[in-house]
Amino acid sequence: NIRALKQATPNLRVINLYGVSFVDDSHIEAFSSNCIQLSVLCANYCNKITGASLKILIQRCKFLRCLMLQQTNVTDENMMAVEWDKATNLRELDITATDLSKDCIIDVLTRIPQLTWLSAGQLDGMSDVVLAKWIESGKTASLKALDVDA
Repeated sequence: NIRALKQATPNLRVINLYGVSFVDDSHIEAFSSNCIQLSVLCANYCNKITGASLKILIQRCKFLRCLMLQQTNVTDENMMAVEWDKATNLRELDITATDLSKDCIIDVLTRIPQLTWLSAGQLDGMSDVVLAKWIESGKTASLKALDVDA
């Protein structure tokens, strides 16, 4: 039971939920409520995640530096509701194959203060326009690795 696990492990810093089919936003919210030292959350291939819990995750987990959401069902609305500008420790983001729109990708990337690694492959919304807007925002200065494979 994930809810019991989060209460028994308040010092958890890394959570890998890769491909766990039953994991949804309520599980992410549960971890964020008790594991405030969380620095890495991998939810790749958890297709029940829509991103509804991301706003509260970013608010509660101030040390979060790596967020992996590859092949999840995060929505534009939920991603754009997050206060990304307050994710001051977030350095790594994976949004590969998430069906996010161009406008959403621009919104997210231009608000995260210091990404060093971005994986945004297999995104129809990723384009030259997105990259240009991101560069214009000045938020690419700390970028060290970029994956935008088709």
